[in-house]
Amino acid sequence: MSNTKATHESRNLFLEGPAGRLEAILWKPPAPARLAALVCHPHPLFGGTMHNKVVYQAAKIAGCTQRTGAAI
Repeated sequence: MSNTKATHESRNLFLEGPAGRLEAILWKPPAPARLAALVCHPHPLFGGTMHNKVVYQAAKIAGCTQRTGAAI
């Protein structure tokens, strides 16, 4: 396994939906993505936020690394 740090492009965006606008963060690997994952945060009415440390770690593990080449 290599000791090089995985890099990715990060972009904030908004998705329009029937109930309103949803905020999202897209992590893209440097090479074309071979797979994708969707990580959702806890409900905001119950204190959830997309900047939750558990959500962040789950997304990080799910794959924006050089090994998996996933878009999260």
